[in-house]
Amino acid sequence: MQFRLQFTLMQGSKEIASWSASGKGSVTISKTCKVETKKTYKLVLSATVNGVAKPDVSVTATAK
Repeated sequence: MQFRLQFTLMQGSKEIASWSASGKGSVTISKTCKVETKKTYKLVLSATVNGVAKPDVSVTATAK
């Protein structure tokens, strides 16, 4: 399988950072980003597998 992944870190409607990677079989991404305490962020994963876009997946959390 061929993967293309993009992670986007959002604070409200503002894009804070994004990371992407592509590969065959498996993909590893290791990145960091500074965030502000008590702010809420959403991490969105956009993925394409074998050229077919998959639905976005997201998780929301508040920095402590």
